[in-house]
Amino acid sequence: MAARAGPAGARTAGEAEGAAADGLAVAAEGADADGLAGADGLALDGDSFVVALNVQDKLARVGQDGSVDIIASGGPLDFPASVVLDDGAIYATAAAFVTAQTPGDSPAPALVDLH
Repeated sequence: MAARAGPAGARTAGEAEGAAADGLAVAAEGADADGLAGADGLALDGDSFVVALNVQDKLARVGQDGSVDIIASGGPLDFPASVVLDDGAIYATAAAFVTAQTPGDSPAPALVDLH
C-alpha cells in the first residue's frame, strides 16, 4: 500500500511540524472533532469555512481558532453533502441518503437555498 501524504505533503508527524515551522498550512488545532462528525463537503468563506455535517443534518462554520458554530440544521437539510457559497448565499445539496434507506420515509433529494 502506498503511503498517503498528510498536511502540507508531510508523511510523518515530524515532517508536519517542520512544515508548520516553515509557514505552510497544516490542520487546525483545537477544532471540535466530535462536533464535526459526518463532515463532508466544505467551502472556504474568508478566514473560516462552512462544512456539511451529513449524519447530523447540519451546516457548521469552523473558524481559524477551531471554533465550531452551527449555522443551519434540520428542515430541508437531509444528509447535506456539498456546500457552495455565492455572494452571501449558502447552497447545500440534500442527498436524503438515510431517508432513502428507511422503509416508509419519503426521501426528497434537493438543492437547498439557505440565504
